[in-house]
Amino acid sequence: MYFHFHKSAHGPNEWSNEKKVITLERGLNLLPGISYKKQGGNHVIGYDGTTYQDGRSGVDITIHERTEEIDPTKYEVQHADQYWVHISTGRKSGTSGDTRSGLLMFDINNRRLDFTASKYQRAGTKQFQFANSNPPYYGWTNTGEPITLAEVFDQLPDISYSNRGGHTIKYSSSDRYDGIYKSRMSGTEISIRQRATDIDPTSYQLQDGDILWVYVHTDAAPDNEH
Repeated sequence: MYFHFHKSAHGPNEWSNEKKVITLERGLNLLPGISYKKQGGNHVIGYDGTTYQDGRSGVDITIHERTEEIDPTKYEVQHADQYWVHISTGRKSGTSGDTRSGLLMFDINNRRLDFTASKYQRAGTKQFQFANSNPPYYGWTNTGEPITLAEVFDQLPDISYSNRGGHTIKYSSSDRYDGIYKSRMSGTEISIRQRATDIDPTSYQLQDGDILWVYVHTDAAPDNEH
């Protein structure tokens, strides 16, 4: 058995690859109802009887492992990889103009904050709240005026953000990950991105379909590699 999905307590769409290292291209083609190839340098994906070709008829296809765009024909699947295959057809989704929704993931040394916890749910307002979450991918909605990602952090009970010469994140918790993390500190790296694009939370306003990633890698907190 090679690349396949299986049920897991860790979240939806968890996969395994056994016996042999394969490319993501082959992994996709082993899945029922899905096909993948490159044609003229562009992604071509078949899904549920429909073929989507990047660059044709308003179709845009991007494929990432976490925040890095990858070529499935060359990329070999690795343990703990997280893949995002995004197909945009340029058609309106029907979402009203004053409501946006997306995903937010916040990791400290690969330990992901659980935004389904009651303290985060209670912090919700009419303008922003976590909703439709399916851990480990946490959904949110922003209704009315768009807000910045920094304003989202300020709304949460244990996270604050500032940018004075670099990202600074304060995480107040009773566990071992409590601390103030600064990107300019030795041994600390902070990446904040919308999909694969670096953003400044103080100026970036939430948009419909956003996939927001906050990665803190630091020597000042326990290593959670496994």
